Amino acid sequence: MSETIRIRALSTFVEFDGRQMCVFNAGDEGPLRADIAARKIEEGAAEALLAVELDGSDQHLPPADAAVKTAPARDPLDHDGDGKPGGSIAPDGDKAELAALRALYKEALGKAPFHGWDAAELQRRIDAADQAPV
Repeated sequence: MSETIRIRALSTFVEFDGRQMCVFNAGDEGPLRADIAARKIEEGAAEALLAVELDGSDQHLPPADAAVKTAPARDPLDHDGDGKPGGSIAPDGDKAELAALRALYKEALGKAPFHGWDAAELQRRIDAADQAPV
Protein backbone atom coordinates (compact mmCIF):
# COMPACT_ATOMS: atom_id res chain seq x y z
CA MET A 1 0.00 0.00 0.00
CA SER A 2 1.18 3.48 -0.78
CA GLU A 3 0.04 6.65 0.90
CA THR A 4 -1.85 9.03 -1.31
CA ILE A 5 -2.89 12.58 -0.62
CA ARG A 6 -5.95 14.08 -2.22
CA ILE A 7 -4.97 17.54 -3.46
CA ARG A 8 -6.43 20.56 -5.22
CA ALA A 9 -4.07 22.07 -7.79
CA LEU A 10 -3.48 25.82 -7.43
CA SER A 11 -1.58 25.98 -10.70
CA THR A 12 -1.07 23.65 -13.66
CA PHE A 13 1.61 20.99 -13.33
CA VAL A 14 2.67 17.69 -14.90
CA GLU A 15 4.38 14.92 -12.93
CA PHE A 16 5.97 11.69 -14.19
CA ASP A 17 7.22 9.17 -11.64
CA GLY A 18 8.86 6.78 -14.12
CA ARG A 19 5.77 4.73 -14.90
CA GLN A 20 2.77 7.03 -14.63
CA MET A 21 2.11 10.59 -15.73
CA CYS A 22 -0.43 12.86 -14.09
CA VAL A 23 -1.58 16.26 -15.22
CA PHE A 24 -3.34 18.70 -12.92
CA ASN A 25 -4.81 21.98 -14.14
CA ALA A 26 -5.54 24.76 -11.66
CA GLY A 27 -8.66 23.82 -9.70
CA ASP A 28 -8.43 20.08 -10.45
CA GLU A 29 -8.75 17.71 -7.50
CA GLY A 30 -7.53 14.15 -7.18
CA PRO A 31 -5.20 11.68 -5.47
CA LEU A 32 -1.45 12.08 -5.83
CA ARG A 33 1.38 9.97 -4.41
CA ALA A 34 2.35 11.41 -1.00
CA ASP A 35 5.97 12.33 -1.83
CA ILE A 36 4.97 14.17 -5.02
CA ALA A 37 2.00 15.80 -3.29
CA ALA A 38 4.18 17.02 -0.42
CA ARG A 39 6.61 18.61 -2.90
CA LYS A 40 3.80 20.31 -4.84
CA ILE A 41 2.26 21.61 -1.60
CA GLU A 42 5.64 22.97 -0.49
CA GLU A 43 6.13 24.64 -3.90
CA GLY A 44 2.71 26.28 -3.55
CA ALA A 45 1.32 24.50 -6.60
CA ALA A 46 -1.29 22.51 -4.61
CA GLU A 47 -3.14 22.27 -1.32
CA ALA A 48 -3.92 19.08 0.62
CA LEU A 49 -7.54 17.99 0.95
CA LEU A 50 -7.34 14.47 2.43
CA ALA A 51 -4.62 11.88 3.19
CA VAL A 52 -5.55 8.18 2.94
CA GLU A 53 -3.97 4.75 2.56
CA LEU A 54 -4.95 3.20 -0.75
CA ASP A 55 -4.92 -0.37 -1.94
CA GLY A 56 -4.45 0.75 -5.54
CA SER A 57 -7.95 2.12 -6.13
CA ASP A 58 -9.85 5.33 -5.47
CA GLN A 59 -12.64 3.54 -3.57
CA HIS A 60 -11.79 5.22 -0.25
CA LEU A 61 -11.77 8.72 -1.70
CA PRO A 62 -14.79 10.95 -2.00
CA PRO A 63 -15.87 11.63 -5.59
CA ALA A 64 -13.74 14.31 -7.25
CA ASP A 65 -16.75 16.55 -7.78
CA ALA A 66 -18.28 16.07 -4.30
CA ALA A 67 -16.95 19.33 -2.87
CA VAL A 68 -16.69 21.25 -6.12
CA LYS A 69 -19.62 23.44 -7.03
CA THR A 70 -19.43 25.10 -10.39
CA ALA A 71 -21.56 27.84 -11.85
CA PRO A 72 -23.59 26.93 -14.90
CA ALA A 73 -21.66 27.37 -18.10
CA ARG A 74 -22.04 30.85 -19.55
CA ASP A 75 -22.62 31.18 -23.27
CA PRO A 76 -19.35 32.53 -24.76
CA LEU A 77 -21.38 34.93 -26.90
CA ASP A 78 -23.29 36.42 -23.94
CA HIS A 79 -21.80 39.92 -23.88
CA ASP A 80 -24.30 41.62 -21.61
CA GLY A 81 -24.69 38.93 -18.94
CA ASP A 82 -28.39 38.18 -19.53
CA GLY A 83 -27.75 34.47 -20.22
CA LYS A 84 -28.51 34.73 -23.94
CA PRO A 85 -26.05 35.00 -26.84
CA GLY A 86 -25.45 38.45 -28.26
CA GLY A 87 -26.35 41.83 -26.89
CA SER A 88 -24.18 44.60 -25.64
CA ILE A 89 -24.08 46.71 -22.52
CA ALA A 90 -25.74 50.10 -22.99
CA PRO A 91 -23.34 52.99 -22.50
CA ASP A 92 -23.80 55.36 -19.59
CA GLY A 93 -24.97 58.85 -20.34
CA ASP A 94 -27.90 61.01 -21.34
CA LYS A 95 -30.02 59.27 -23.97
CA ALA A 96 -30.85 62.52 -25.78
CA GLU A 97 -27.16 63.47 -25.91
CA LEU A 98 -26.22 60.04 -27.24
CA ALA A 99 -28.96 60.21 -29.89
CA ALA A 100 -27.75 63.64 -31.03
CA LEU A 101 -24.11 62.50 -31.17
CA ARG A 102 -25.09 59.37 -33.10
CA ALA A 103 -26.90 61.54 -35.65
CA LEU A 104 -23.83 63.80 -35.95
CA TYR A 105 -21.60 60.74 -36.37
CA LYS A 106 -23.81 59.35 -39.14
CA GLU A 107 -23.80 62.76 -40.88
CA ALA A 108 -20.02 63.21 -40.53
CA LEU A 109 -18.92 59.69 -41.46
CA GLY A 110 -21.83 58.41 -43.53
CA LYS A 111 -22.32 55.26 -41.48
CA ALA A 112 -24.04 54.23 -38.28
CA PRO A 113 -22.02 54.31 -35.06
CA PHE A 114 -21.48 51.35 -32.76
CA HIS A 115 -24.17 51.58 -30.07
CA GLY A 116 -21.77 50.49 -27.33
CA TRP A 117 -19.82 53.76 -27.59
CA ASP A 118 -20.39 56.39 -24.93
CA ALA A 119 -20.70 60.13 -25.56
CA ALA A 120 -16.96 60.78 -25.14
CA GLU A 121 -16.03 58.10 -27.70
CA LEU A 122 -18.60 59.36 -30.21
CA GLN A 123 -17.34 62.93 -29.81
CA ARG A 124 -13.72 61.81 -30.21
CA ARG A 125 -14.54 60.02 -33.47
CA ILE A 126 -16.60 62.93 -34.82
CA ASP A 127 -13.72 65.35 -34.05
CA ALA A 128 -11.23 63.02 -35.74
CA ALA A 129 -13.43 62.85 -38.85
CA ASP A 130 -13.70 66.66 -38.95
CA GLN A 131 -9.91 67.01 -38.79
CA ALA A 132 -9.21 64.33 -41.40
CA PRO A 133 -8.18 65.61 -44.86
CA VAL A 134 -10.85 65.29 -47.54
